[in-house]
Amino acid sequence: MVSNQKFFKRYGLFGGSFDPVHKGHEALARAAVKELKLDKIFIVPAKNPPHKQKNRISAAFHRINMLRLVFKKEKRYIVSPWEINQGGVSYTEKTIKTFRRRFPKAKWFLIIGGDSFKDFHKWRHWKNILKNCSVVVGKRRGVSLPRKHIQVIVLKTGLPKASSTRVRKCLSAGRSAKGDLPRVVEKYIKKKKLYNE
Repeated sequence: MVSNQKFFKRYGLFGGSFDPVHKGHEALARAAVKELKLDKIFIVPAKNPPHKQKNRISAAFHRINMLRLVFKKEKRYIVSPWEINQGGVSYTEKTIKTFRRRFPKAKWFLIIGGDSFKDFHKWRHWKNILKNCSVVVGKRRGVSLPRKHIQVIVLKTGLPKASSTRVRKCLSAGRSAKGDLPRVVEKYIKKKKLYNE
């Protein structure tokens, strides 16, 4: 955890591939803002997530467009292309350090889902991440988090069981995934004919 120095703002950072953004992502971002009383949350799609190097990922502009549709005109939710613009592999440690330098008087919270938390101890320089921000975990309804000797904040709000992998599989098989998708994302995917292969 970071030290108890005086901060003027409370900012969140929420990264991921968002391929596509689904109702679970949206619910996690909104729960973090509400429960942590965040002034802003930066939603940062990855260029090349280190844990998905062998998987093909959708074009960055599609993933950014879908995120912006979900959080359109909401000032506290900022979709940032920072990792996309950097290129290369997207490492959370580098991203959080960059945002801390940009906003040095903010208290930072890294928002992650329960699935990501299972492997958090395998992330690159994960102990440095803990030194630079507070880690916040959201969990799906009915799913327990693994016990780890890592101090984190667990959100109280139960999250939908939506999954990007499940969405892609449904769509590629010609089945509907609208139960997992925000309406605007569902329409965008249909218009752009994404995930049809």
